[in-house]
Amino acid sequence: FDGCLDTPVEVLHVFLLGVVKYLVGDFMQGVQPAVIPIIMAHYQSFSTDGLNIPLLQPYYLTRHFTNFIRKDYKIVLQAAPFVLFEYMDESNCMIWTSLCQLVPLVFQTHIEDMDTYQHILKLHIGEFLYHLMMLTAQWMNKPKFHMLLHLPDAILCFGPPPLYATEKFESYNGIFRNASIHSNQNSPGKDIGHAFGDFQNLRHLYFGGVAGEQHKVRIQSIPAAGPRELYQQLPDFHLVQLAGYSLNPKDVIRDGSFVLYKSNNDSDETELGRVEHVWEARKPGRVLHYICLTRFKLSGVDSFYNMREVCNSGQGKFINARNLRALVNVQHNCHKANYVITFTKAKRVERQETSKRTALKCRFATSFKQNLS
Repeated sequence: FDGCLDTPVEVLHVFLLGVVKYLVGDFMQGVQPAVIPIIMAHYQSFSTDGLNIPLLQPYYLTRHFTNFIRKDYKIVLQAAPFVLFEYMDESNCMIWTSLCQLVPLVFQTHIEDMDTYQHILKLHIGEFLYHLMMLTAQWMNKPKFHMLLHLPDAILCFGPPPLYATEKFESYNGIFRNASIHSNQNSPGKDIGHAFGDFQNLRHLYFGGVAGEQHKVRIQSIPAAGPRELYQQLPDFHLVQLAGYSLNPKDVIRDGSFVLYKSNNDSDETELGRVEHVWEARKPGRVLHYICLTRFKLSGVDSFYNMREVCNSGQGKFINARNLRALVNVQHNCHKANYVITFTKAKRVERQETSKRTALKCRFATSFKQNLS
């Protein structure tokens, strides 16, 4: 056993609480005070659809960056191209672009082709360190940057980094301790088993699960006149507009969400669309769900964000909800649209609206980009 060679590179402390923490702190400390409200506005308007993250807290993300924990750094990495790039010079943009491209590789949980993965990982690590050193060599004095060079070897030996991250064991210890602390110690195994069963039931209900229900979770409905096209297609059904449709326990499709859908029943080809309405068609013994959406087409690659642009085709259509494949995160092209920041949203204190206003971006955009960070 060699304490150096046989110890894995732990991505929680080496990467998130090391590399990412240094770069976030360095950037935020250099931001002018007048720019902080504008960054908060960008965070406020950031769409979290399809990302499996909670709604962002703009004030916390801009004022308390020194107190960030693991999940906060992951949120910043996901939002950085759309929130922070506008206020970076070219050198910092190159560093953060290479960092955002490296992150999905570091946190990949399943590796199909190890040889290809190793080649791509080493390429992105080298690119990130190159841009970092071109800006300033002082970062190379930090040992955690050097540890990135040993990450490929650690993955060959131990597998994907998230599987042996310290956070996994720390969080499990906390849950186990919480389950055993109220035991009478006569049969702790049984008490812990009951506690874990209760946790599982609460988790099932919290994420929208229903006991004995085979249909999708139904969201609150809105009385409204159904579209003529849908009435003609389903003459014997009663139509009700829904506020949303649960695609899976984590993703709920609402008006304005972007989705991938199967365009043809005879092929597996998918297209991109923006949801306009969600409808439920019901008659005795049968329930159907239909999505009214606007088709979007792929355009070129945006030179500023280095991401694929998508444009409104102006064509609408109805599809059966069974043809939905995934919820996709799409952001407004702020750099191209030249947004105006206005103080319009009332600030809430103790669940009450106050006269104070927070900055919120106007959402009159015709150009969008698919989030690939």
